[in-house]
Amino acid sequence: MKKNKVIAALSRKIYIFYFIIGIIILNWFDPQAIILGGDFGWPQFFSVFFHYSNYIWDSSVNFGYLASRQLASLYPYASFGFFLENAGLSSRTIQILFFYISFATSGVGFYFLSKKLGLKKIGSFIAGVIYMFSPYALIVAWDPVYGVTFPFYCFLPLSIYFFINFLTDHERKNRIIYILLIFLSYFGSSYSNPAYLIIFLILLVLFCLYFMLILKNR
Repeated sequence: MKKNKVIAALSRKIYIFYFIIGIIILNWFDPQAIILGGDFGWPQFFSVFFHYSNYIWDSSVNFGYLASRQLASLYPYASFGFFLENAGLSSRTIQILFFYISFATSGVGFYFLSKKLGLKKIGSFIAGVIYMFSPYALIVAWDPVYGVTFPFYCFLPLSIYFFINFLTDHERKNRIIYILLIFLSYFGSSYSNPAYLIIFLILLVLFCLYFMLILKNR
């Protein structure tokens, strides 16, 4: 009986398995190194990174340069990194944690989005796994050569899920919460690349039109 209850509970919380699958990223890390390469950099000291992320001018490189896009790193990376560094975590541990959360959330977000769009639970779970290990994710999103591309890919499904809830929920309080969840998620750092912002806005407009047509026909 207890075994059946455990299985039933796990089936209701099937998205927890994404966090188990996410452990696979530990294989990406060398025991004594952090991931760097191409356009992808990682702060050695988050206290310094947090300081420079507060300004549009970065004087730490040569004679300085205009770093207006660096402001997008203030939240969440600089802020959370600064907090975790002060909590005693090393730069390498913080990177592993960020990668793990991002990777697992890509599956969780797509799972909830698929369920919201009408896919059954098992189908949604499989869709989330496919999204985590899609060729684009493995070849582009997680390749350091292309810079910090993974936040946009990983948190886009969850952000769209929140946005759909914003459109379909009639409670004003809940709608405010969903909007805040979009902007308080890791997704904010994606705005440092204007191309990602344009794609995101286009997707929001398309989903807006789609649900407007659905509600109009009811």
